[in-house]
Amino acid sequence: MIIDSHVHVCFNSKLFRKIAKDNDIEFSFDGLTKEMEDNGISKVVALASYISGFEITNEHLIKIASRDDRIFPVGSIDPDSKNLNSLEEHLKKKHLRGVKIYSGYMQYGPNEPFLEAVYELCERYGVPVLFHTGDTLTSSGKLKHALPILIDEIATDHRRMKIVLCHFGNPWIMDAAELLYKNPNVLADLSGLVVGNDTRYTPKYIKSLRDSIKQAIAFIGKVEGKIIFGSDWPVCRIDKSLEFIRSLGIDRKEEELVLGINAQKLFGA
Repeated sequence: MIIDSHVHVCFNSKLFRKIAKDNDIEFSFDGLTKEMEDNGISKVVALASYISGFEITNEHLIKIASRDDRIFPVGSIDPDSKNLNSLEEHLKKKHLRGVKIYSGYMQYGPNEPFLEAVYELCERYGVPVLFHTGDTLTSSGKLKHALPILIDEIATDHRRMKIVLCHFGNPWIMDAAELLYKNPNVLADLSGLVVGNDTRYTPKYIKSLRDSIKQAIAFIGKVEGKIIFGSDWPVCRIDKSLEFIRSLGIDRKEEELVLGINAQKLFGA
């Protein structure tokens, strides 16, 4: 069983359509399901977004997910309207499997006071919160809001709430590793790491990245309940993302945990 815990389905986004074209990806519903079949993906976790350039509302995402029960929708919060009432209604009805916070893309950090209400909802309904951490896709992002260390206070104050550090905090991978080691309720996904077209620097980058992830796993001391697979499709190709996971040199049992079992337990897949 393989669960891709990080895909985007904002098929109307010009930005993502261009990225998909550059990656030789058919960015559509049919394109996603074909890639799932081609790569042996059992289920995917698709993300809502209210960020300019790749918007897809909770309601639109839920509608897309209703077409295929292998797609698990994770909602988000509208930074402008602060759509808490409708978000709670979707969580109550189990329309959403979690909530994504786009730290680094919003004009404030994950410790913004109004977000406390979101965390309380997630605790109440037993769903995880996913945070963007690390580098941003666009240059308009603000990295000071995307530092993994900012999540430590939230993890400490909300012990019953599961937290996922998307992108493993790259390039602050060891900072993210410390959060996973310290906090029992914190995980990380491996999405968005193998980005872009090959250049003469790509082999060196991939080797450096692989070494960093290996070091992080050694520091944490385990992958069970800690690390989940995600591709960040269409920003990254699913096949290349899987290839990277399988190059880490972890044993078969650990690979099964990373590729599916950990996410199955987290999202109730």
